Amino acid sequence: MEDWLQWVIAVFCFVITIVFQAELAVLFIGAGIIGVLYYGSLLGRRKAPPASGAVALLPLGAVTAKPATTTTLGQLFIFFFKAGSLTFGSGLVIVPFLEKGLVQQTGWLNGREFLVAVAVGMLSPGPVVITATFVGYLVAGFWGSLIATVGIFLPSFLLILFVAPILIRNRNNVYVQGFVKGAYGAAIGTISGGLCAVK
Repeated sequence: MEDWLQWVIAVFCFVITIVFQAELAVLFIGAGIIGVLYYGSLLGRRKAPPASGAVALLPLGAVTAKPATTTTLGQLFIFFFKAGSLTFGSGLVIVPFLEKGLVQQTGWLNGREFLVAVAVGMLSPGPVVITATFVGYLVAGFWGSLIATVGIFLPSFLLILFVAPILIRNRNNVYVQGFVKGAYGAAIGTISGGLCAVK
């Protein structure tokens, strides 16, 4: 956090995340645009040190519960691909989104099963999102676990594969730096708000 603007963005995103109990894509996009306008246009040629940032988006979409069929496997993949694409932060930040989607929206798991899945993810030697593997197993057996694991990790690999080279080529562009700095402030506020919203 380098200046007052990042702090203002962070506080605003913190409050919005707590109020809506969701990480909203518009916060990151808006913060990035504000960063471009402020750091790129208003400050002009001022050199800014490279910063890092990432994207988090809308809450998870609903998927209908089905028996362990090809349709269910496809729905599992789509659900966990969305989870991997549309959430940002530590593994614990993803827990409320998974709970909303898996328990409240799809009914694939009940509350107790979900808590067991999170506990398994916490005990495993890896990130908390490995919970997806166990959830996939509970919903559709071995193939469900495989599909859910691929679904949740694939967005990260695709982002690195396609976006990282573009960012590296343009890292000295003042507008890119401005967008990243704005999104960084939004990330701090959103992660903090997300952690406070977890009950």
